[in-house]
Amino acid sequence: MRFPLLLAALCGCTLTPIPDVSSEWLEPCEESLRRCVVPFRLNATTETSAELRGDFRDGGWVQGEPMVKDGGAWEASITTGWGSAVQYKFFIDGNRWLLDPANPKSVPDGKGNTNSLLESVSCAKWTCVPSTR
Repeated sequence: MRFPLLLAALCGCTLTPIPDVSSEWLEPCEESLRRCVVPFRLNATTETSAELRGDFRDGGWVQGEPMVKDGGAWEASITTGWGSAVQYKFFIDGNRWLLDPANPKSVPDGKGNTNSLLESVSCAKWTCVPSTR
């Protein structure tokens, strides 16, 4: 029984667990309560404005998330649930819809249109919403 303690003392080790401070993992919670920040990026060309629209929130197809031009790309982020699927498009110059050229996954919307699809959202760093139980 003394051997493991002696071995730990000799190698400078400790039997006390060391917390993982190197990862981006945050507070523990059930996956159903986790929320992820998801970035979207669209390479800029000649457009003067871009907006991310989709089913990521109520009314998100009518009024989406304004994108900010940073260098040669438009960028926006949304917060959505862990494991969720997000249908979205870019709305360009207030009059043109564009599928995400960087995402080959798409899905028909049932109304004759096609949307870009982001499946099974997950993230290394999340927040937790309070449980309603």
